[in-house]
Amino acid sequence: DNTPVEEVEDAAQEVTVITKGTTINGGIKSDTSLVVKGTIEGDVECEGKLTITGKVAGNTIASEIYVNTPRLEGDIKAKSIQINSGAVIDGHCSLAYADVDLDSFFE
Repeated sequence: DNTPVEEVEDAAQEVTVITKGTTINGGIKSDTSLVVKGTIEGDVECEGKLTITGKVAGNTIASEIYVNTPRLEGDIKAKSIQINSGAVIDGHCSLAYADVDLDSFFE
């Protein structure tokens, strides 16, 4: 990869924001972190941290997911997931990229 180190570091610090009052009908994919304050009706995938304070009705995949919304509909896949007290997840929660062997954990 011939990408200068400065460009890689800048991309890691970039954040895409879906503002409150904005609705996306369809999926979204981002190479950066993503903050969802509005509504996404579709799947969400991002390379960085996914912060949801709005509404997502679809599957989510990210390196880290922070959910601070009353309800999330769909499956969640991440290395790290934080769900605040009182939140409801309507779907399947999976730590697909975690270094923990979940099968041996529940034996």
